[in-house]
Amino acid sequence: MKPKIYSPPFILALESATEIASIALFSAGELMGHMEYHVPRTHAKLLMPMIQTLIKDLGVSLDQL
Repeated sequence: MKPKIYSPPFILALESATEIASIALFSAGELMGHMEYHVPRTHAKLLMPMIQTLIKDLGVSLDQL
């Protein structure tokens, strides 16, 4: 099976209001991928590496967000 090809615009969703930091990437209302960490008080350190990993894994660049 071929992997799904997504195209811009992409929407990056971030959640950092609780002890769980999570991110998700959407295209045309469809979830492309997501990540979450259950590590309290580390959001400032985790969010950017999470974003970089997710977009790299999905073949999206920061300038496409």
